[in-house]
Formats: sequence, structure tokens, C-alpha cells
Amino acid sequence: MSYKQDELLPRTDAFTPCPHRIECELIGAYVRLGVTPPCPDGSRTVALIGVRPLRVRLTELPRGCIPSTMPPLWLEIFSPEGETIDGCGCFDLGEAELTDATQVIMDAIKETAVA
Repeated sequence: MSYKQDELLPRTDAFTPCPHRIECELIGAYVRLGVTPPCPDGSRTVALIGVRPLRVRLTELPRGCIPSTMPPLWLEIFSPEGETIDGCGCFDLGEAELTDATQVIMDAIKETAVA
């Protein structure tokens, strides 16, 4: 089954920023990457479900197709209108990377709430 990028997130309730909840969403997305069929280019992308109104995606690039110095995991954050807000790359999703990614999402949520 294939999905368009915009169909991956439900159009439901607002999200209250909570670092623990965001970490759980990130871990769940990371696990789902392992069972997500690859795109034709070999990448895998999953959406974080509970980070509304933002659209947040975690993408794993195929290691054999990128330079060894380029992180294979990318977190991308988009506004409800589809504009890129922020993102970050990492080589794995260890504790430090999880904390950093959570902070990037928290900052984006706070920035969009003020705007």
C-alpha cells in the first residue's frame, strides 16, 4: 500500500507540546521506518502522527547512495501550508539525537504558536 506524503497525517485534534510525547512519537516513527516499504529511490519516510498542526516526517536515506559523511536519518518539519520550518539530520537515533530532535520539534511548535 502506498501513501502520498500529505495523506500520512490524520486531520485531528491539536497537539499539546510535551517532550515525553514527542520522544515517543519519534521512537515510534523510527521503528516504523524498519517496516515501511522503500520508495523507488530506496528511501523510507514515515510521518509523526501527534505533532499537530505541524507536519513532521522522518526519512531514512539508503546508506549506499549517500556519502558516508551525510546523515542517513532526516527529520523535516513543515507548516500546515507545507512550508519548510526546520529539520535536522543524524546518523542514528540514540539518546542525544533523540533529545536534539525533540528540541527541534518543540522549538518549531512554540514558534508557530506565536506566529
